[in-house]
Amino acid sequence: PDTDPGPVAVTDTTEVVELRGGDRPASRTGYRISVRNVQKKVVESTTRWVSPVARVRVTSCFGPRWGRQHEGIDLDGETGDTIRSVGAGVVVQAGWRYSGLGNSVIVDHGKWLTIYAHASRVLVKVNQQVRAGAKIALIGATGNVTGTHLHLALSNGATLSRALSTLVNPAPWLRARGVRLGTCT
Repeated sequence: PDTDPGPVAVTDTTEVVELRGGDRPASRTGYRISVRNVQKKVVESTTRWVSPVARVRVTSCFGPRWGRQHEGIDLDGETGDTIRSVGAGVVVQAGWRYSGLGNSVIVDHGKWLTIYAHASRVLVKVNQQVRAGAKIALIGATGNVTGTHLHLALSNGATLSRALSTLVNPAPWLRARGVRLGTCT
């Protein structure tokens, strides 16, 4: 069930939609809009985007590596360095869920999920709302790793159950939002 988030406004090229709680107005195209979908649009259109680490030192980009696909960007760091959420969203996973990722955090940004893996410590809880730049974890070397780093991945699956099966290159997505991660393309 939806909770009442208060007034929510979304600026679209054609109209402004304001919803409260369980309101379900029909759109001009005839399908119905849920409050959650409108909230996702708000997050995607109004958030600022930041680097997940203070100093960007890329050790591996998205793409082929060691005879298989590397589905993220590895950013070097020291154990205990801060990992920040790249944008506003809701934490949908925090802790040790996928053995290869070790301690990890997954943040839902609407249509996209960002995945922060191999943390030494997780600083957030599931269902916690975070802002862009919020401290969510500390860099570490948990899970299947060769050294201390942040593995940053991006999923366009929009649900936790599909997060790891719908991974895409985070570099162009972040670059389109004003965040550059080294030479990764």
